[in-house]
Amino acid sequence: MKLVGLVVCCLSVAILATPSMGRELPIGAIMDAKHIHHGAHYTSGPQRLHPKSCRDTLKRESGVYWIQPEWPFYEPMLVYCDQDYEYGGWTVIQRRIDGTVNFDRDLRDYIKGFGNIDEEFWLGLENIYQLAKSEPHELLIWLKDFSGNTSYARYAHLNMNKFGTHYDFRECGSYSGSAGDNFCKYGPSFLYRDNVGGFWDSSQSNLNGKYVPYNDRGDRGQTVKGLYWGDIKAGSIKEAKMMLRPKAREN
Repeated sequence: MKLVGLVVCCLSVAILATPSMGRELPIGAIMDAKHIHHGAHYTSGPQRLHPKSCRDTLKRESGVYWIQPEWPFYEPMLVYCDQDYEYGGWTVIQRRIDGTVNFDRDLRDYIKGFGNIDEEFWLGLENIYQLAKSEPHELLIWLKDFSGNTSYARYAHLNMNKFGTHYDFRECGSYSGSAGDNFCKYGPSFLYRDNVGGFWDSSQSNLNGKYVPYNDRGDRGQTVKGLYWGDIKAGSIKEAKMMLRPKAREN
């Protein structure tokens, strides 16, 4: 792979894109990615070197991209862009696939991010906050069970606040979808619990819990352990993905 030199705020940073070998690296540093798309390099605005969102990338294929959020956040971040779901432009902020990444982390990891950005990962509360505050975003949560059934929950507007290490949603806008409104109904705050993983405080959902493989499910009823979402039986969720996309600009 190639070595790319990146100049940010007068510092020269060397970034080596290496093939994914299943290692876990903090997203706050350089993620272990199979390939990185650099997209368009913008010159307007202070220190703008990259597109400000996945929607503004010129390459329309899903993969790893550098983006640079809008004012007041100009620090570039490495993200996975989903360009396939509903015309693309989505920044994936969380993904669960097979349980290869341990989500039982301390709060520090949940703030900065962790995992393998090509596979399972958590983008980090600070990165999610910067995306949500930089411009209006919608939130989409996509779920798949072990029988292959898919469902989704969509929220029209994500408004996020930060107080020290405390992150919460002031509002999520209107809900639509097939999975049920089990995330923003009560204006959740992010909550971290040992051995459970971190998620927004809601008794109705936790997509960062312990991954339960298909052959270990058993009859778990509505236990709060594992990945769960409202009426979807705990332990039956195989894949989960949370994504943000800037709202369509009004002319």
